[in-house]
Amino acid sequence: MIVLVDDEEDLREPVAAYLSDQGLTIEEADSGVGLDALIAKRGYPRLVILDVNMPGENGFSIARRLR
Repeated sequence: MIVLVDDEEDLREPVAAYLSDQGLTIEEADSGVGLDALIAKRGYPRLVILDVNMPGENGFSIARRLR
């Protein structure tokens, strides 16, 4: 499973659709909180693609936390 985290839905959805069309299993989250909820429900993903500039917790902070 790959998780794509971006607060901008109009950017997140086309990327997720493209990756899904390539045969990958994609989940989407709109924030660090959304990612945490997804992890609690589905477990840790194989890959997380993060937007850097998001309100609240940014992508760098999320990456440090996940490491």
